[in-house]
Amino acid sequence: MAVFILVHGAGDTGWSWHRVAAALRDRGHEVIAPDLPGDDESLTLIDYAGPRSRAPGRRR
Repeated sequence: MAVFILVHGAGDTGWSWHRVAAALRDRGHEVIAPDLPGDDESLTLIDYAGPRSRAPGRRR
């Protein structure tokens, strides 16, 4: 099946996708819903890109 990466909006967490994630898993899909960094002036572009760059590669 497919791998879905669910990205939350500002001020939220990966948990916000729990119902969608459960429905997708029930259908045999893999779901990744990372908690992304919030608004923090000390963070760099690398901090924001990190969770997405560690996502699984394309599968065949």
